[in-house]
Amino acid sequence: MKKIIILILAVLFLLSCKDTKNIQRKKSRFGIDISHYQGEIDWDKVGLIDYSPIYFIIMRASVGTDCDKQYHINYMNAKRMGFKIGSYHYYRPNENSTLQAKSFLKVLKYSNNDLAPVVDVEVLSTIQSIESLKCGIANFLTIIEKETGLRPMIYTSDNFFQMHLKGDKRFFKYGLWIANYSNRPDTKCKIWQYSCKKKATGINGPVDANILLY
Repeated sequence: MKKIIILILAVLFLLSCKDTKNIQRKKSRFGIDISHYQGEIDWDKVGLIDYSPIYFIIMRASVGTDCDKQYHINYMNAKRMGFKIGSYHYYRPNENSTLQAKSFLKVLKYSNNDLAPVVDVEVLSTIQSIESLKCGIANFLTIIEKETGLRPMIYTSDNFFQMHLKGDKRFFKYGLWIANYSNRPDTKCKIWQYSCKKKATGINGPVDANILLY
């Protein structure tokens, strides 16, 4: 009987530790974003970035019309470890927007409580005007929302947004994930990427660091 009581207490203690860990993650709201560039990740060690608990991880699912080769294993392991998860597509400005959307949808994984899917827009096209590029981005976002029922977010730098996307009504309804490594963005955004040179446990080399603002 005494052994059974000890076993029950041990199980309750472990569950309590797990709940505490989840609470700490939620309070921190710090996150990282990853792709195949991080190589093989030691997922059992992933948990801290600059000594702060990692709450969410956003991983690249596709780039242009190609799949990120680490996406499926990254998604599976991040889910196993209990992180809040998001997936993003790196938008190639010289490639067809519809084909890119189809590529993203083909590999995209999503479950309840995941962050909204993201399109990563960073550079201008060398073969089309900025207006044509923005039409393509808007088309991509429309397809993703229509096919998934989820309203995607836009990732870009503060500078790119201010110069090329701000004021365009086609993008007003989409949440923003903004990169600014000097200051908190003036633009209202859901996620702020504040560094690209942080160290996370279980990952070799620097990673992008983010904070979920709301």
